Amino acid sequence: MAYDSTPFSELSSAVYYFAPSHADVNARTFLDARESKLACEDYNGYKAGFKQEIIEIGCTVHARRKFFDLHTSNKSQIAEHALLEIDRLYEVERQAKELNNVDR
Repeated sequence: MAYDSTPFSELSSAVYYFAPSHADVNARTFLDARESKLACEDYNGYKAGFKQEIIEIGCTVHARRKFFDLHTSNKSQIAEHALLEIDRLYEVERQAKELNNVDR
């Protein structure tokens, strides 16, 4: 498992933690007693941790892919609208990346 700090953290870090499986208990063990937020790909195995102390951070890339597939296959106008809104969020992120912590 790999854990990384956010792009806005004062300390940039990455931790590679060996776990014998993808079970949620491994993420809970590693994240125990920390401000626990986990960004992941909606893996069902993490749901128990989200009901306890870990805060789930959804992955926009995975959500966007579903809207993209729906729009490509069915020309869904709702999916197209969702894609445009997600693109607007990405633009906000691009602009925020250049700001300091106070301004962000």
